[in-house]
Amino acid sequence: MAVGKSIWYGGHDFSATTSCEVIEGPQVLKADTLKVPGRAGALLLGGDVEPRVIVVRLFLDPKYLPGVTGLSDMRHGLYAWLVAPSGNVLVLPGDPKLTFKDAVVTAVEGWDTLFEDGKCKVEFTCYDPIAYGESREVDESDFEVGGTWRTWPTITCVASAGTSLMVTDSNSGSYVLLTHDFDGGEVVVLDFLAETASVDAVDASADVDMASDFFALEPGDCSLEFVGCESFEVAFCERWV
Repeated sequence: MAVGKSIWYGGHDFSATTSCEVIEGPQVLKADTLKVPGRAGALLLGGDVEPRVIVVRLFLDPKYLPGVTGLSDMRHGLYAWLVAPSGNVLVLPGDPKLTFKDAVVTAVEGWDTLFEDGKCKVEFTCYDPIAYGESREVDESDFEVGGTWRTWPTITCVASAGTSLMVTDSNSGSYVLLTHDFDGGEVVVLDFLAETASVDAVDASADVDMASDFFALEPGDCSLEFVGCESFEVAFCERWV
């Protein structure tokens, strides 16, 4: 994927015919509050991250001179590229290494006269509001997690002979404990986002101890402790607000 002077959406590079200006601000939060008798305002309990709205102003490339028929073909081509009811991946020219998933077009402005005046405005809503950055795989217990937002890893271990396997986050104390009769050499996959476990590709989620916490990796220095495995690999994707 090569991102040029315009957006990249659903596998299509808009740079062939357009440039763009991205209009966006800080992430919007939805506050969770409780009205307390006798207290002015409300008690803030927390906040949820709302879907992210990104507005893009598209400009017709002045070097693109297709004539009336060509403009019509281009317009309908862009229609098809932008219609994605199930969502698609959006990449912005200013951040070519970051991708937004589950992005759909939710509003347009000036589309009826698209490029007759040389520009139009398209609003994308990213229902997964945190951008995805570099994917990484590490086989050391101490490593750095990049990005500005927590991320959930997938950890693959080769089990030692025994009755359990455990992975602990040294920073928080959270752990995942899998109780299972291991002969040694079994491949164990712990998916921290889906909160599942498998042994040699067979679902073993029922063997996860009830007190386990499928923790996220926070940006910064990370230290994991492994018990009951011969080797391991931690795979994750950096996330960015």
